[in-house]
Amino acid sequence: MQDEIRAILSDPGVLGDRAWSVGGDVDLRSLGLESMRVVQILVEIEKRFGVEVPDEMLVPETFRTIDSIVAALASVRRTTGTPTEEVSW
Repeated sequence: MQDEIRAILSDPGVLGDRAWSVGGDVDLRSLGLESMRVVQILVEIEKRFGVEVPDEMLVPETFRTIDSIVAALASVRRTTGTPTEEVSW
């Protein structure tokens, strides 16, 4: 799942190629991640994984690091029973 999140983050408008080399625990804000990009990430996660991130998870801590994004997505999938594979469109 971390590779899928890194693929989303590797969009040139988000982190670009840095997404592949940054540690999972690095604060993404220190790399220039801004709130508008977080919305872009959220939309792509929901589309790609076929989930809806609950409102209570829409807090800065959820999107602070790659590890925190992965943990949040795993939690949503466990709660909703969503399959672990990506949704193919």
